[in-house]
Amino acid sequence: MFLANDPDHGGGHLTDYCVYGPVYDGNGELVCIQTPQAHQGNTGDKDPGGFSLDAADLFVKA
Repeated sequence: MFLANDPDHGGGHLTDYCVYGPVYDGNGELVCIQTPQAHQGNTGDKDPGGFSLDAADLFVKA
């Protein structure tokens, strides 16, 4: 299982989390990789509410 919230690689924006998980058949062969996505309200921004208007880059907001 992998968890990611990179808006440039799968998520719409920082508060969209994708969980990547493999699905195997009865023989242990990989069938697919499921990727459910969920939106989170606030993920620990430097400002309350998750909107830092003065953020210099993406990593200030993460």
